[in-house]
Amino acid sequence: MVTSSRRLIRDVDDRGVIVICDNRLVMRPYGKTFLQSLPPAARTRDLAQAIRFLSCTEAV
Repeated sequence: MVTSSRRLIRDVDDRGVIVICDNRLVMRPYGKTFLQSLPPAARTRDLAQAIRFLSCTEAV
């Protein structure tokens, strides 16, 4: 996952969304450990929020 995020975001102007469709990340105790191992980034479980993020023309 860390490698994926680095490949997605290579420049300060790049934007992207990584989608993980696995409820175990929020339903199981080990999910918290996994999420904490990822690079710092905004997180949401709200699809509309992710779409709004990608729809913005200005960098956030």
